[in-house]
Amino acid sequence: MANKIISNEAAADLVASGDTITTSGFVGIGVPEYLLKGLETRFLQSAQPTGLTLLFAAGQGDGQERGLNHLGHKCLLQRVVGGHPRADGGKINPQTTEDLVTLMKIDGESFLFYKAFPIDVALLRGTTADPAGNITMEREALTIDNLAQAMAAKNSNGIVIVQVERTVAPGSLNPRDVEIPGALVDAVVVAPAEDHMQTFATAYSHAYAGKYRVEADTMPAMTLSPRKIIARRAAFELPINGMVNLGIGMPEGVASVASEEKLLDHLTLSAEPGVIGGQPASGLDFGAAINTDAIINQAQQFDYYDGGGLDLAVLGMAE
Repeated sequence: MANKIISNEAAADLVASGDTITTSGFVGIGVPEYLLKGLETRFLQSAQPTGLTLLFAAGQGDGQERGLNHLGHKCLLQRVVGGHPRADGGKINPQTTEDLVTLMKIDGESFLFYKAFPIDVALLRGTTADPAGNITMEREALTIDNLAQAMAAKNSNGIVIVQVERTVAPGSLNPRDVEIPGALVDAVVVAPAEDHMQTFATAYSHAYAGKYRVEADTMPAMTLSPRKIIARRAAFELPINGMVNLGIGMPEGVASVASEEKLLDHLTLSAEPGVIGGQPASGLDFGAAINTDAIINQAQQFDYYDGGGLDLAVLGMAE
């Protein structure tokens, strides 16, 4: 069986001009930072590849230089397709002319129809790989959509490249722990620790990985501020025994208030990338959570939300 472990330079060379690429990650969690840096370095040194289409389900970055910001160079990208279009089919400027999303009615309800198109390269991330490319995610804060993205790329006759923090001998991995089967993986790159942080704010937390539970009162309470006052007012609406979604931004404070007021045992908080139960984190840790009941795939979380499973959603003004 071929050894799929390669260098980051070799991985970057697998991306061709005009390719459609998809990347894993949610804010600062599960981002293949090392792969993105490798692609950026290749472009800056050789002006290749060019004209890429970038497809992602959730924004990945720190608002500065990390994450998808590595791809923000003229000519490197020709198009970016995000996960949130509704108005005008997601077209944001005069250069955006192709119809990718159509608003349609089915049985009186509105739906967004997304036109399928091939995925040439998936840039993903896991924790551990064997030489055959089997990938586990035991130290990741989220599993997000890695498996779905790998399947989409392989179904398009594309390639899948996965960044990991370590490798093990053949046959070492428990198949129950494998999140991305080696049959779907073409190349594995081992990243240095600084480019494989658990989140963009935390190098590694056992609590975010679900390895151990922690005392809720060990998390610092919010200081009194206008944000906390707003979060406390929103917390008055929390339904006992209900399922709640917390959005990014100011709603993050609702989790802190709920913990401070000893409410976490009386309702279920969740966040869209797949955490259910416990106390969702905030800032560049957003998307992770401590003391979760479960961590499921992002697409599964949205299936539940779309099916009407939520009793309350607390969203930021921008949402």
